[in-house]
Amino acid sequence: MSSFIERMIERDIESINDHLPTERVPLSELFESKDKAYRTKKGEPSVIRDSEIKMIMEHTPLEYHGHVRLPIVLLRRIDLGPGIYSISGTKVELFLIHHLIDKEIGGNGLDWGRISEWTPQERIVRPQVQVIRRILPSATCIGFATLTKTRKKHDSSD
Repeated sequence: MSSFIERMIERDIESINDHLPTERVPLSELFESKDKAYRTKKGEPSVIRDSEIKMIMEHTPLEYHGHVRLPIVLLRRIDLGPGIYSISGTKVELFLIHHLIDKEIGGNGLDWGRISEWTPQERIVRPQVQVIRRILPSATCIGFATLTKTRKKHDSSD
């Protein structure tokens, strides 16, 4: 593909992602904040519902409240194939998402006491994204990502 077309695609993806946060806010800070919002790349405020913040706090042990930053970004990974997303965040945030998905589909949720031995799983599939977006529509957001030039050069040298 020509570099001109690649630049056009990169610009389009950047503009599609204008709704993503410039900075994610710690859960504990959002809970105490009056605004309960974050700034998007476009500079607009985006509010996270109180009910979602409270639900996340209920499902996350107090010791991890400072490790969860909102919104949690789910990236549609075009380079990985149809319906594949990755969770952009810390091990605690990945664990939380998998815990909530498991609970929502009828399980008990992952056991927070076992987080230290849990192997992070950043990839999820479209049905899991639908579950998490149904229960956390304002505390999560979807972005789009594709293979970058840097990654292409690195991958082709293997």
